Amino acid sequence: MQALILAGGKGRRLRPYTVSIPKPLLPVGERPILDILLTRLAREGFRTVYISIGYLGEMIRAYVGTGSRYGLRIRYLEESRPLGTAGPLALLPKPKNPFFLLNGDLLLDVDFPAMMKVHREKKNVCTICTYRKEEQVQLGVLRLEDEIVKEYVEKPSYSFHISTGVYVFHPKVCSQIPGGKVLDLPALVNRLLRNKEKVGVYHHDGIWMDLGRFDDYARAEEVFRSDPERFLGRIRGPRRGKARRHAGTEVRR
Repeated sequence: MQALILAGGKGRRLRPYTVSIPKPLLPVGERPILDILLTRLAREGFRTVYISIGYLGEMIRAYVGTGSRYGLRIRYLEESRPLGTAGPLALLPKPKNPFFLLNGDLLLDVDFPAMMKVHREKKNVCTICTYRKEEQVQLGVLRLEDEIVKEYVEKPSYSFHISTGVYVFHPKVCSQIPGGKVLDLPALVNRLLRNKEKVGVYHHDGIWMDLGRFDDYARAEEVFRSDPERFLGRIRGPRRGKARRHAGTEVRR
């Protein structure tokens, strides 16, 4: 399997931490989040990983290197200017098989091989990994019909299927991305839908955390330390080189 990791953002919401360190290299449990992610990909059977870099990209390149310590072949795609979350697909060498695209600031225990299996079996052009999230409105909410109140609910909770920032794409999608243009993933997915392409989902019911805000970052530190191996993954496929292993305690969720 192959993956493209998006690691070119500036991480503005985590400043001042990200003034001198790119967000994917921020430590979680004394390990950069990108290190955790690459270790998991290697253990899940990935062989080649592309990393799109921009802001402080040389620090990422210096830390990760060729990927040999993970048993991966790492290749870098340099964004001369920010291209959005889908624009870097235009930089990807033409793939022959379905591939993953994922954000570089995620702490998760997604079963990548299972997601790829769903993508292939459903013959999707795009498969989005989703996560059910509940949000509570901190106010009283009124349900109206013709200016008449039909229901008054105090601080209701609503459930949504959200994107986790993990996708599988058919190879042909890359040829549809304009080079050098800013394009985000919602716009790409909506374009696929307008073109009557099949976009499916893979439901993830494990742990998923986006390290975009300070409270998320602090929580991720706590969750990772409770069970590192859950996020580092178990070894499934053949690897080249010597990937590092770290002991951890299994904690069931």
